[in-house]
Amino acid sequence: MLAACHSLPERRRKSLRFATFTTRDVRLQDLRVVAKESQTAVHKTLKSVGVTGSISRLEASFPDWTDEVHPHTHVILDSAPSGRSFIPRAEFTEAWREHLPEELHAPESEVHIETIRDIVATSAYVTKSPFYDYVKEQADIERTISVITALHGLPKLVAKGSLKLPN
Repeated sequence: MLAACHSLPERRRKSLRFATFTTRDVRLQDLRVVAKESQTAVHKTLKSVGVTGSISRLEASFPDWTDEVHPHTHVILDSAPSGRSFIPRAEFTEAWREHLPEELHAPESEVHIETIRDIVATSAYVTKSPFYDYVKEQADIERTISVITALHGLPKLVAKGSLKLPN
């Protein structure tokens, strides 16, 4: 991931942004279906607003240790070659809400987007272990394994366009 970002010219690296696309919280048994729909919506959103390269990672966390999981996708995105060095959050949010099925809209379905100040730290965050913050006791391990099992076989890290990973 770092190689893809560092291969861009310095002025292009300054146009990289970090975004998070969120759906409503769902029951664990619905996670796989929701994750697939969410991934499709993320990629349609990125294309519709003119993002020319992206590295995205699907993640699911446990909000307040309820019986639900919180699916979301972190994205490092590049839009500079499209002629736009900045795409407004409102435009991302509108496209996200358009492409995400309405029943998956979260109350806070805005896209959170920010300038990347430290690409190494952002890359580390995007690729962190699913065990990152949750595994402290046996029950935590079991819940985390349930999420990993539900997401098995789905692409968790996807690179496209100008941020495609070198071979």
